[in-house]
Amino acid sequence: MDRCSKTVAGIFGTFVLAALVFVPCTLTRSSDTLDRTRGVFIKKSFPERAYLFLPRYLSLKTRPRPGLSVRAHPGRWAGGPALFAVLGILDYAAFCRRRRGRASASD
Repeated sequence: MDRCSKTVAGIFGTFVLAALVFVPCTLTRSSDTLDRTRGVFIKKSFPERAYLFLPRYLSLKTRPRPGLSVRAHPGRWAGGPALFAVLGILDYAAFCRRRRGRASASD
């Protein structure tokens, strides 16, 4: 592997790993309150989109907290690394292949 290839692989490999380590998910917080005038429990839930660090996501899945649920989005999770891999291949083709072609043509 030449220097250009190593540089492109290092940069986009870092992006791919970062995209794999942060999980896109939906956190849903819920709370129960008692309406004393009617004697009824009211449950409120608040969903929010978030990116969780992989160990935190796994700990929330294995040991759920009361009032907090987490749901991952596997399509979005796989889409990020795939996008960075394609961009890395395109950058390799644009910068490294062209440079290699010039070096062999001048020899």
